[in-house]
Amino acid sequence: MTKRIPIHQRNYITEAFDEGDGRMRVSGRLVDNKPQGLCLDDGTDLVIHDMSIDLLIDPPSFTIVDIENHMSTRPYAQCEQILDSYDELIGLSVTRGYGNRVKKLFGGPNGCSHMGALLLAMGPVAIQASWSLVNLHQSLESKLDTV
Repeated sequence: MTKRIPIHQRNYITEAFDEGDGRMRVSGRLVDNKPQGLCLDDGTDLVIHDMSIDLLIDPPSFTIVDIENHMSTRPYAQCEQILDSYDELIGLSVTRGYGNRVKKLFGGPNGCSHMGALLLAMGPVAIQASWSLVNLHQSLESKLDTV
């Protein structure tokens, strides 16, 4: 078998959290890097993208009520200029049609393909996390009933 040499790594991390007030926060992070020795003279990894998005979601409508985003590492200074445009997500639902709306709003020159890919990954996370949110609150209610 031929030895595989790593030349690029992209990591997506998505997590969902109970905000304690019936809402959930879905957090996503995308990190692109080149492995040691491929880009920097000192042999360290070169991080090309390190971007994060937090969506505050109000179940059961799954409406986005707030968004925070950040680009701590990006290839171009002008990349940050589009961050405010993601406020257009406020009021949208992450249910059916969410992916098409994200592509329409932020596809091409209107957004960042990396942030768009991260947003597309986050919609299904909110849906999956809703089951955990319901179970968590039912479990807490049943524990309170026994006190």
